[in-house]
Amino acid sequence: MTFVFETAPLPPRRRLDAYRSLLVDTTAPSTIELDRKVSGHELHAQILSAGLGSLLILNSRGTLSHTFLRTPRQVSYQSVPMITVAVMRGSQGRHEQFGHDRPVPRGSLLINDLRFPYRLSVVGANDGLAVQIPIAQLGLDDEVIRTASPRLGQSPLYELMAAQVTTVATNPGLAHDPGVAAAMEASTVALARALLVSAAGQQPEPASIAVQVRAYIAQHLGDPGLGPESIAAALNMSVRNLYHRCAEADLSIEKSIVAARLRAARAALADPARAGSTVAVVARASGFRDPAHFSRRFRAEYDMTPSEWRALNRVSGPGRRGRNAGPDQPGPRNW
Repeated sequence: MTFVFETAPLPPRRRLDAYRSLLVDTTAPSTIELDRKVSGHELHAQILSAGLGSLLILNSRGTLSHTFLRTPRQVSYQSVPMITVAVMRGSQGRHEQFGHDRPVPRGSLLINDLRFPYRLSVVGANDGLAVQIPIAQLGLDDEVIRTASPRLGQSPLYELMAAQVTTVATNPGLAHDPGVAAAMEASTVALARALLVSAAGQQPEPASIAVQVRAYIAQHLGDPGLGPESIAAALNMSVRNLYHRCAEADLSIEKSIVAARLRAARAALADPARAGSTVAVVARASGFRDPAHFSRRFRAEYDMTPSEWRALNRVSGPGRRGRNAGPDQPGPRNW
C-alpha cells in the first residue's frame, strides 16, 4: 500500500504543520527546523511512503532547506530499532552522528541509526530517497554499524546499495506483488548488511555474491543487454569467475533473470496505474524483446496468459493467484 502526501491541496496556513507532522509520523520522532521563517505559500512538498515487507520506503521532495534533529529524549520513543539508508538525490547538507560531522554531497549515500541522536541538515530543495530497515533483520553488532556509518564510501558495495535504494524508493509498485516484494525485501536487507560489514573493515559473507547479482538484476530488468557479461563487468570480475561464484551460491544467473522479469511483468499487469499499457509494452519494459516469447514463458510459469492474469485482477483483485504466485501476504503497516 502506498501513501502520498502533497501540500498543494492544503490551505497555505496548514502546510507547514502538516509537512512537519507527516515527516515525523512516517520516519521517527524528531524535530524539523526550517532554515528561516517562511509562509505556507513558499512550501511545496510531496512525501511518498510505502511498505515493502518489514521495510518502509520513503520518497520526499520539498522546496525549503531544513534540519532533522533527533534528541536523546526522542530516541526513547522509538518502538522498533531501525536504521535509515538514504540517498541525497537532489540535495546536499551535513550529517552528524556518533561524534562524526561531515558534509553530504549531492547523490551521497548515508545511514542513520535511529536508536541514537543525530542531526541532518539539508541545504536547498530536498529530494531524498530512503529505506528503513529493522536492525533485527541485519543481525549485526552495534559496533559494526557505528564503525561503518562514516566509512560507507570505502565499501565496494556503496554504488550498488545507492542504486538499490533508488530502485525500491522510486518504484513503489514493486510491493504490489508478494513474490516481488519478498525478493526485494530480502535483497535490500542482505545488501545493507554486506555494505555495513565491508565498510566496517570486515569481509562480506561469501554468499553476498548472490545478493549482489540479484540486486543488479532487479535494477536492470528493462535492459535488453542484461546478462552474465554485464553483471560480471558491474561486479569487476570475469564471466568465468562470476559463474564459479554463483555455482558455489547455488544461483543460476539465467533463471534468476527470467524469474525476476516475469515477476515484474506480473506485478505491472496487475497494477491499475498500468492499465493503459498493452501486454507487449509491459513485456518490453520488463526486458522481454519478443512479446510472443514472453507470453509463452508467462503461461508456463503461471498457468495462464498475461491477458488472462490482467483480466483476473481487474475482476477479482489481487487475492486470486496463479498456481505459482505464492500465498497472500499481509499488507504493509497502516499509514
